[in-house]
Amino acid sequence: MAAHNNIRTGVMGTYDANDTYFTADGVTGYGYGASAIFTFSYDNNLLSVQQDPQGSAVPSINNKTGGTFTVTVNQMSPFNAKLAQLADERRKGGFPVDASDGSRHYTAAHCYIEKKADGGAANEAGERTWTVKALNVTDDPIIK
Repeated sequence: MAAHNNIRTGVMGTYDANDTYFTADGVTGYGYGASAIFTFSYDNNLLSVQQDPQGSAVPSINNKTGGTFTVTVNQMSPFNAKLAQLADERRKGGFPVDASDGSRHYTAAHCYIEKKADGGAANEAGERTWTVKALNVTDDPIIK
C-alpha cells in the first residue's frame, strides 16, 4: 500500500534537544552526556492479574507511581556538584524534580539520589550517570 500524504503520514513533529531539561532542587542541569540527557522509567506496572487454572481472573490496580530517572552528564559539568550535594545531604522529604523529554513533562516532589555516579579517567572527558529515585511522579503529554 502506498503512503499517501495525509494527517497520518506527514511530519508528526520536530524534536529539538534544546526543548528538553532536567531540573533538580530548582537547578537546571547542563553539560549533559554526548548522546543522552536523561531517561525515565516507572518502577511498577499499572496492574497485575491473578488467574486460576480454570481461567477466572482478578485484576489488581497498582497505585504506586514511583519511578527512576537516569541522568547522564559530562564529567566536567558543574551539575555533578549539585547532584553530589543532594546525594550527600540525604534531605528528609527529598528534593523536587522537574523534567521534560520533549514529548512529556515529568514532575515529582520527593526525589532522592539512589546512587552516586561512578568515576574514572580516559583519553577524553567521560560521562557520569546518576540514579534518581522519584516518588509519586506525574507525567503529562506535551504533544497532543
